[in-house]
Amino acid sequence: MQNKVSTEFQQEENYFDFENAFSAKELPMIKKLQNNAKNHADKATNTNSVLDKDIYDWLSQQDMPTKNHINGLLRHIMDMNLRLA
Repeated sequence: MQNKVSTEFQQEENYFDFENAFSAKELPMIKKLQNNAKNHADKATNTNSVLDKDIYDWLSQQDMPTKNHINGLLRHIMDMNLRLA
C-alpha cells in the first residue's frame, strides 16, 4: 500500500514543474489587473479630482485613524461653510 501511495505522489510531483513555473506577477491576468488598478488611481488623481495629487498621495498612505481624523476635520469645515451660507 505504501509503495502505491509513494508512486502516485512521485507521479504527481513530476506532473507539476515548479522549477519552470511562472511567478504570479508574471501572469497576463495579474498584469492586466495591476495596470487597471494603476489607471484607476491615475484617473482618481487627475485634474478633475477634488484633491490635489500630493494631498491624495499623502492621504492614501495614512493609517485608518488618521484618515478618520481628516474626514472629521473636513466634515467640520463643511458644516462651518453651510452655517455661513
